[in-house]
Amino acid sequence: MVNFEQLHKTIERGEKLQRLMNNPDFKELILEGYLDKYANNLVHGLVTTRQPEMRKMLDDELMGISAFNYYLQMSQGEYERALDARDNMDSEEETE
Repeated sequence: MVNFEQLHKTIERGEKLQRLMNNPDFKELILEGYLDKYANNLVHGLVTTRQPEMRKMLDDELMGISAFNYYLQMSQGEYERALDARDNMDSEEETE
C-alpha cells in the first residue's frame, strides 16, 4: 500500500531539486564548479601529490563530493519513482 502523504512529500522534495538543478547559479557554482571542476582539480592533485597527508586530505574531500553527488542522484531517483507511483495510481483510478 502506498503512503500518500510520503509520496506527496517525496514529489515536493523532487520538485525543489528540479528547481535547483535548473537554477543557473546552482548549475554554475555547484554542478559545474564544485561537482565537476573542483573535483577534477582534486583528482589532478591526488595524482601529482606524493605527500601522504596531502593525499589523505584530497581523498577525504573527494569522498565528500562523491557523497553529495550520490545524495543528489538518490533524491532524483526517489522523485522519479514517486512520479511513477503517482501516475500508476492515477491510471488505476481511471480504469475503475
